[in-house]
Amino acid sequence: MVLREWTDEVAWLTGAPLIATAVISAWWAGPLCSALALAGVALHGPVLTARLIRLAPALHAAVLPTTNRIATAPRPTRSRRTALIASSPAQPFIRLTGPWRMILRRITRRLTIFGKTEHGADAVTG
Repeated sequence: MVLREWTDEVAWLTGAPLIATAVISAWWAGPLCSALALAGVALHGPVLTARLIRLAPALHAAVLPTTNRIATAPRPTRSRRTALIASSPAQPFIRLTGPWRMILRRITRRLTIFGKTEHGADAVTG
């Protein structure tokens, strides 16, 4: 289980840089390979995001018990849905800003400042 967790972390941290490297290095294989790699990356996020938005009500209903007191799944407005789908190709890179920033701060031996949750965890673990 520990090995699986480490593998997930490696994939999470290296996924976006590997995607960028694959798209950039596809240029040496030719313009067609470069175009295919760029199209794959550009379309994967929006297609997946659109499917998840469409499936959200069914996923919401499957997880929560059916009672009259529970609200329905939030439905994004058309403009919000469009913005979510349009920005989805950049999501893996945005998500990794925090961990890579922390890694670089540790490498350069700069002080890493955490939020209140991490301060509480540090006080418990010592």
